[in-house]
Parts: sequence; C-alpha cells; structure tokens
Amino acid sequence: MDFVVNTDLSVLPQQIDWNFEELKGQIAPKLAYYQNLVVTEDSIKAAKSDKAKLNQLVKAIEDKRKEIKRTCLAPYEAFEVQCKALVSMIQAPIAAIDTQLKSFEDARKQEKYNQLYQTFEDYISDGELREFIRFDAILNPKWANVSQRTEALKLELTDQIDRIRNDLAVLREQFRDKPYLSAILAEYQKHYNMTKTLQAAELFRHREAAEQKRQAPPERIPETLEVDAMTAAREAVTLPDPVGSAAFLATCTRTQMMDLRDYMKREGISFRVLRKSTESGIYQDTERMK
Repeated sequence: MDFVVNTDLSVLPQQIDWNFEELKGQIAPKLAYYQNLVVTEDSIKAAKSDKAKLNQLVKAIEDKRKEIKRTCLAPYEAFEVQCKALVSMIQAPIAAIDTQLKSFEDARKQEKYNQLYQTFEDYISDGELREFIRFDAILNPKWANVSQRTEALKLELTDQIDRIRNDLAVLREQFRDKPYLSAILAEYQKHYNMTKTLQAAELFRHREAAEQKRQAPPERIPETLEVDAMTAAREAVTLPDPVGSAAFLATCTRTQMMDLRDYMKREGISFRVLRKSTESGIYQDTERMK
C-alpha cells in the first residue's frame, strides 16, 4: 500500500514574478516626502487626499496578494481534505486494535497480580500476620513491567514477609514491658521500616519519662535540711542597725578636724562641737550638727 502523487510538482512556480522592484522604486521617494510632511491649516485638504491615495495603494497590493494566495493554495487545500479523510479512515481500525491490545495487557497484569497475591496468602500461615501486612505496600511497585519476572517477584515477596516477621519478633521482645508497644507496632505498620520505627520508639520513651516525672509526688525534704534552711533564712534576715551615742575626744590638725566634720555630715551622723572653756577648763556645747 503505497502513497503515490501523480501530479508533477516540479512545474509549480518556484516564485511569483511581479514588478516589485519597479513599484518599490516609484513609492520610496514619495514615502520619504510624506514622512517629512508637516500638515498645516492650509494643507489639510491635500493631506487627506494623499492619505486616501495611499490607502488605495495598500488595498490594491493586499487584494492581489490574497488572490495569488488563493490560486496557489487551491490545489493544496483540496489535497489536504483528501488526506485528512484517508487518515480518519485508517485511525478507526488503529483505535480498535489498540483497545484489544489494552484489554489483553490488562488481563495479563491481572493474572500476574492474582498469582502474586495467592503467593502472599499461601506463604503467611498466621492470620494475624496476614492482617498486619498490607499486600500492596510490600509488592514491588514495578511488578506490572514486562521485564519483572513473576517467579522473581514471588521470591522477593516471600523475603519481604520473612523480614517483617523477624522485625515484629524483635520489636515485641525489646518493648514487651512498655506501655507504648502497640504504638510502636502501629508505627512499624506504616512503612515496615525498622530504622524509622526505632526512631519513633525513642520519642515514645522520652514522652513516657516526662509523664512519669510529671505524675511523681514531690520529694520530701529531710527534717534536718528543713531546720538548716530555716536557720539560714533567719541568719540571712538583716536587722535594723540600732542607734546609739558615744563621746570621744580627737586630737588632730585643723585640716583633719574639718575633714572629719565633713565626713560625718556626708554619712548623716549627728554630732556636737565642744569647746574647752579657758576659765573653767570644761568642754561646753558650741555647735550641734546633723
């Protein structure tokens, strides 16, 4: 079945010959004039006339272009319609064949899936384990590929079951006395990954320790420590400094005496200045400072 074109396409014109260069040479100088044209009040009428002439020229060129295009495309458009009609006829049996091939492929995949599932069912003798393991979760996701042999997939499937059975035994033994054992098993069932499950178990352990610490009664402080703490608290209390009076006689230079007076003033110490009487030799109040 060959596609044969009887028309000699070599006789078609390779280009359309027309007076392009001649018209271009005639139009170019005029266009340069119009591009530099300044429209004034007196030249409005002439400008409108020039615009109409230019529009007529554009229309003549566009009309001829469309006419030539229709003439050149007419045989191709008829040819195109015929080709599309023929392609549409051919696509109908292609679609029918494709539907049958897909049905055959789907049936082959279903048969392969059924064989693998039956292997899963036959290999697990423990009903509880069968409920724990999700078949689709451990089945190789590429099982439907033609390159994946059924027997190799069966062996891979049984290896997965053995691994999960062993992992469960390890988890039940390691965490048998832990209240969060069921949570660990549920975590393992999500992905059947021992590393992730042990990481989750560590988190459960920290939570349990925190909860036990929260519920534990507060520790009683030994009586001796309570007494010591009360004694230390009493000793730590700062009692007010009692106020009293004392008399003393200072022998120093005048400068030192003035410094001593200024110091007592700064510290808020009340004091009196006593002067010795030259007649009686007795010290008497002459100044009271505060």
